[in-house]
Amino acid sequence: MSTPPHLSSPRLHRSPPELVDDLIAEILLRLPPRKPERLIRCSAVCKSWRLLLTDPAFLRRYREFHGVAPMLGVLFNLDLPRIRFVWRFVPTTPFRPRTLEQGRCFVRDARHGRVLLRDLTFEDDNELFVWNPVTDERWGLPLPVVPYWWGWGWNATVLCAAAVCQGGGGSGECDHLNCHRGPFLVAFMGTNEDGATCACVYSSETAGWSDPTYAEHPDGIAEFDMQPSTLVGSMVYFLAKDSMTIVEYDWRRKLAFVDPPFQYHGRGVLMPAMGGGLGFAGVRESCLYL
Repeated sequence: MSTPPHLSSPRLHRSPPELVDDLIAEILLRLPPRKPERLIRCSAVCKSWRLLLTDPAFLRRYREFHGVAPMLGVLFNLDLPRIRFVWRFVPTTPFRPRTLEQGRCFVRDARHGRVLLRDLTFEDDNELFVWNPVTDERWGLPLPVVPYWWGWGWNATVLCAAAVCQGGGGSGECDHLNCHRGPFLVAFMGTNEDGATCACVYSSETAGWSDPTYAEHPDGIAEFDMQPSTLVGSMVYFLAKDSMTIVEYDWRRKLAFVDPPFQYHGRGVLMPAMGGGLGFAGVRESCLYL
């Protein structure tokens, strides 16, 4: 018997049409950033896909296409009986950094893909270090040589250097989607025993601290709160203990003091307000005030 015509059709032996490189790039561009394992699996398909997914131009397009990067997790500090201060990472995505926790370290701040920690082991001169949780890179830096309270009378913050242009204002040149390996700044704020507040800035480009800026605190000595600071435009804000005072640092090397909207029992929280400006949240009795 002869083979039926439909079984010998040449279309059954044809390979599926190959996708052009531009179309493959457009498909891979739409993989969700909250599931980075998909990018890794796709990079293992073939050499051409791996070259495409590791190309800096594609990665730049990927970040621009998806906009704000997803929150990878939450960092918090634990005060344990045997090991004072252990920081831990609680993931909100499948991402896991290589370093999940470290004893005798205290998280001070996190911003623009970097984490600022204080090393309480005092094994070397670098008491502060900046950590990139994605690449696991670390940069150590010493505390500034300025008079301040050795207790909790100081605080610090880390940010991308492009967030502040030369002269103090916001540069508007960086969307912080691909700056985690670029230069960074660390702003330090402390209070000495005479009630004077000082501020100075560390630059990773110069590997040194700037000259300190001083201002008299209106209420005398005031310890700083350990919670992270807030960046609003060209200003960074630190909160004094018990929400008594807000300290404002302008990158033009100016200090100012701002009174909270009203008194709270316990801590307030600083945050950027919607539409710009500084936001303040506090709890009084059973009510949350913004």
